[in-house]
Amino acid sequence: MRNPSIVRRLPPNSSGRDFYIGDLHGCTDHLTRLLEYIAFDPSSDRVISVGDLVDRGPDSLGATELLDTPWFFAVLGNHEIWSLSQFRITPYTQWEERLRYSDHLDWHGKLQASKRAQLIARLKSLPLALEIEQPQGGLIGVIHAMLPIKTAWSALYGVDVHDMLPQSPRVGTLVWDVIRGREQAALEGALGLRSTQGYERGLARNRRSLQRRACRTPGVDLLISGHVITPNFEPVAIANRLSIDTGVYRPLGRLTMVEPATRRYWQVGWRKNLKAPLRHVHSGTLAMPYTAWDVRVSLRRILEADAATPGVVSGEVGHDDAHAHLQ
Repeated sequence: MRNPSIVRRLPPNSSGRDFYIGDLHGCTDHLTRLLEYIAFDPSSDRVISVGDLVDRGPDSLGATELLDTPWFFAVLGNHEIWSLSQFRITPYTQWEERLRYSDHLDWHGKLQASKRAQLIARLKSLPLALEIEQPQGGLIGVIHAMLPIKTAWSALYGVDVHDMLPQSPRVGTLVWDVIRGREQAALEGALGLRSTQGYERGLARNRRSLQRRACRTPGVDLLISGHVITPNFEPVAIANRLSIDTGVYRPLGRLTMVEPATRRYWQVGWRKNLKAPLRHVHSGTLAMPYTAWDVRVSLRRILEADAATPGVVSGEVGHDDAHAHLQ
């Protein structure tokens, strides 16, 4: 049975629009710029975040204050857990050693006691996952990092608070994968959709193996996540999974906002002085409808082309040919 504190369900938004944003990391001015551009209506529209609201950017506290509004929703990211671990909040204390890194992570140590209490309450309220019912039927799932390939969305229904206790957050557990997993990034690297960066290490790169791995996540029509910055700071789709962390806190990074109902997305980056977002907003359309984009079809074409070409043996996927077939 689904535990609302772990997997929270949002009703369909029949009167407005739903927008999904990548890792915010305290860059609230970027979000404000995007909301202005799309003429966001807080009385009917909603914003749904993949987590990592805090750290690295200039306004982490302001990012958490968005959770006090009725139109903003988010899932738990590894940076939220890091903050809770610094306050010795059970059951997150034992995550501290795994999540300790030092760029702009000391902002909460300067907060007044009342602000600190509000911050803790907001972060503790975040679920591990959100599922959003769609007006025309169907379900969109939101997590921070990833579900293991072929793992059904319903597997999250079996998670309870005890799985967040100190002895449980180990590499390979479902909670660890949802918060910090990188198998999705590894698959993107092996398919040539991102630079290697070691993410595909240990992932079989035989074409038929990739064909089996490039499958849809059962139980949701679309699974949206962040955590690992995408190549070229653009959203990446594989089957029914969409990655939208586009490195907003980096000098050349951007905040990405996606509207699945229209397949449109918007991005805004930094001015040269890194003190404010650009006035210009880039907009685009996801390359193909996520409901129709099945990477296995593209890989099957590669295999068929190999079979039809004398002397070509199916083997490892090269980044260039895989990327060409996935455009």
